[in-house]
Amino acid sequence: MPAIFLVVGIAAIGVLTLNLGSPSAAEGGEVPRPVLGRAAAPVAIHEYGDFQCPSCGAFARSIEPQVRAAYIDTGKARLVWHDFA
Repeated sequence: MPAIFLVVGIAAIGVLTLNLGSPSAAEGGEVPRPVLGRAAAPVAIHEYGDFQCPSCGAFARSIEPQVRAAYIDTGKARLVWHDFA
């Protein structure tokens, strides 16, 4: 029985040490953002929104499709999402 505790303990320590190598946002690491459009687009539109915000939902349903059609799909801009919550 003590051997199983030893194996589980070593596995837990291994999992914890694997996560220590990657920087977090608080440590200055860069957090990847969801992006629509070409990475080389000359303009970046940054949208700050919340999935539970009614106004953000209205924007996503009515205005964002127009922005996508006019700018994102044509390669004039890319849309970068920032979660506001």
